[in-house]
Amino acid sequence: MKKAFLSLLLAVAVLLSMSVLGEMNDPEALLGEPMLDFTVTTIEGEVFTLSEVLASKKAVMINLWATWCGPCEMEFPFIQEAYELYQNDVEIIALSVEKNDTDEVLASYALSHGMTFPVAGGTGTGLREMFVTEGIPTTVLVDRFGNIVLIEVGAQTSADPFTAVFDVLTSDSYDQTVILNGFPRPKPSAKGSDAGLMAQAVGMPVSVSDDEYMWPFEVNEKNGKACISATNAGRNESCAEVLLITDAREGDALRFGACVSSEKAFDRFSVWLDGERVKGFSGETDWFTYAIRLHEGENRIAFRYEKDAMDGHGDDTVYLAEFELLSGEDASKALEEISAYPYAEKTEIFLLNENAREIRFLDENGSEDTIDMLIGADLKYYILNDDSAVLNAAIAEGTDPEYVLVYSNCDGSSWSADDFLKGPFVGMVDSMEASGYPYSMFILYSDLDVLDGIVVMVDEMNANAFEEELNGYGAELHYVYADGAERGSDELAGGSFGKGTVTYTAVFVDQNGEPVPGCIVNFCTDEMCVPAIADENGYAVFEGLPITYHLQVIRVPDGYEYDTAQELFVSAEEDDKIVFTVTKK
Repeated sequence: MKKAFLSLLLAVAVLLSMSVLGEMNDPEALLGEPMLDFTVTTIEGEVFTLSEVLASKKAVMINLWATWCGPCEMEFPFIQEAYELYQNDVEIIALSVEKNDTDEVLASYALSHGMTFPVAGGTGTGLREMFVTEGIPTTVLVDRFGNIVLIEVGAQTSADPFTAVFDVLTSDSYDQTVILNGFPRPKPSAKGSDAGLMAQAVGMPVSVSDDEYMWPFEVNEKNGKACISATNAGRNESCAEVLLITDAREGDALRFGACVSSEKAFDRFSVWLDGERVKGFSGETDWFTYAIRLHEGENRIAFRYEKDAMDGHGDDTVYLAEFELLSGEDASKALEEISAYPYAEKTEIFLLNENAREIRFLDENGSEDTIDMLIGADLKYYILNDDSAVLNAAIAEGTDPEYVLVYSNCDGSSWSADDFLKGPFVGMVDSMEASGYPYSMFILYSDLDVLDGIVVMVDEMNANAFEEELNGYGAELHYVYADGAERGSDELAGGSFGKGTVTYTAVFVDQNGEPVPGCIVNFCTDEMCVPAIADENGYAVFEGLPITYHLQVIRVPDGYEYDTAQELFVSAEEDDKIVFTVTKK
């Protein structure tokens, strides 16, 4: 899963699948409250009762998940790693919130993924209704006193968050319930260098951070230059800090040298003055100098290297050297050398393709709120009628250009603020024909937050497939052209796009031949699956290329049964229609 698209696409993959479209509870209100006692039978046939387990354990972690959930699968190795370290004091149980995850399915999954902690179906416990309002995985921590202390949505990318929270909950000094605001950061394992040695390397007195969770800096050497560097390379969701405290007069400036070797925009070197960030850098740089304006009196300057939850890049650190306090003309000259970025009135990304047409995805009430909730952001949607996207972006004043980039989920390409100044840039786009994916996203980030974004589909056929993908899991959305044009008209056909497609039909009937609406079937290639939902006549229709598709029945209505393990295929050369018989109970 690519970077912060984790949060966006997790919303589609999880919220749609969970059909969380109705009234939502507020799980945060449960923090500090006693946890609902529950009993389940694990895939090993063992009876698991929360209150009984807490009689012998210092904490219980409940992981709410499903076998179809990619982010869930991603974090299980880290849960297993933490479990092996803490299983004497902490119990972990993975409860599937998917009703089709039978004991047989769960047992096979647990075996193939090396899961040795308890696993069970959890649909009858009421925990999904209590806690799963934003998606899965959702993790719930219960302390030794039986109270809920943490509710966290989303996959963790290392074992560190789990071991850090287990350290807190299993400590002998844990004598009362402590509500946790997310997983605590792991404490640094590096010692760093003595402040005196660091001062010699940079030319001014510096001190280590007084925050026990901040990683230290150490004396180093980079390209022949004596310097100090952050020690948290490769440590997900961590921050290193070194401090400089100095008195200054009005007009003074601090100049420093830096060399950054990090992942663009996601891992960041930042400079803070008295608790306010004044500048940031990221990506790959040679040695450069920069100056910040100081105020009269004591100035507390913090230099930080902040890591996100994903992989690093390059040396994955920042190097600092040549600190110097400047006054008078020297300070003025150093500050004047800082180039100003040409800001726009608004931060936005815009599409420049001449034949592109904007579309809007509306729910049954004509509102765009549903798709905004599902995607996790207010984005713009276009049918390109082209095979690539021509884009540009602008940044408003108050946003640090160093932390801004446009990221594409098609091929992982990214464009920085410097690229925006050079003019339009071209992004590759996915399509059902090319890759099996009907859409591409171009997201404008700043400080890891989504500021703006565009979703493009090459033609109507791909827009239809995206609509089907959304609706296949419970959403009731349809797209319309923003300018009021009708779908399917010749003028909107998009030239050669969407030609040569075949309509495939899956027909669902019961044992008496009566239609069964509401069944969901996936039409799958090696790359992806597109869901289709049966209408009132039992017809699930899919439009795609004339190739062979693997069909997976993933859902039948309550009151019906179907063996979802059956292997079925449909091919345009042989037959474009296939009949499924589901059994009415």
